[in-house]
Amino acid sequence: MTGADATQILAMVSADLLAHPMRKGPRPPDCWAVCPACFRDDQAKGRALYIRRSWVHPLSAFCRTHRTPLVPHGNSDMRIASDLTLFGNGGDRSESRDNLLCVAEFDNGEMIAKVMRALDGTKRPENLQQRLRLRWAVRDVIDALTTNRRTHNGGALIQLFEEPIFQRRSHSGSNIMQLSVWDEGDAATRLLHVRLALLVLAEPSDPDLTVGPFPLDANWLANGYRHSRIRGWQSLYEHAVQDPLFLFAMELPREAVLELGRRSLAWPEDLRRRWTYAAAVGAVGGFVF
Repeated sequence: MTGADATQILAMVSADLLAHPMRKGPRPPDCWAVCPACFRDDQAKGRALYIRRSWVHPLSAFCRTHRTPLVPHGNSDMRIASDLTLFGNGGDRSESRDNLLCVAEFDNGEMIAKVMRALDGTKRPENLQQRLRLRWAVRDVIDALTTNRRTHNGGALIQLFEEPIFQRRSHSGSNIMQLSVWDEGDAATRLLHVRLALLVLAEPSDPDLTVGPFPLDANWLANGYRHSRIRGWQSLYEHAVQDPLFLFAMELPREAVLELGRRSLAWPEDLRRRWTYAAAVGAVGGFVF
């Protein structure tokens, strides 16, 4: 149909997706994450709108040309195809969308830039292992975010981030930590999960020097330790680095924490080190063991 041979099509696929394919996800248009600004550029140049290869990588949540968040195809004011073309006139099917993804400001710029640099190296074989390790770290954090907390009816861990950022509750999670949840999610879900996972994995800043909003309450760490064996140190928590990874060791069931520890052996070294600190916080506070 395309007039291209198999070798040419194979060259369009990222090397790490060839090395470690993902499960089959939703069909277009639900899997399409797009940049409306790029679509406007296509129209201005008189060419058909098309999906960029860089948008389909599971880590891709921002347009590298315009430095703006990608959105589900259904949220774009310009579309490759209409609902009538995609779904026919026999039903009320509509595309998945998330109206808040393009307006919410919570991302860590340094982490987004790190991912963009990794994705820019998709054609260089020497970057394959580094990109795979980063991909696994984001995948595992998403799996943990979509796991229910240890408290009864506490909901999925992602709720602690999604509710203050978007003022909405998350979908219920799984009682057991799944593997590669993002494989089967639509574009709206993937974009949300990836951006929140990157926020969690970003290097935490010095709380005394931090400028700008953070989705968690300023006293979340001190409040989390009120019931623990550690007494008399609450006043120091406001000066401690408040790493959101601590929440994973504090809130998740013990089995999920141990599973995340096993998986973290495959993460990049700096992120693996971050997890060991977070697990230690949970162990010292009596949350894990």
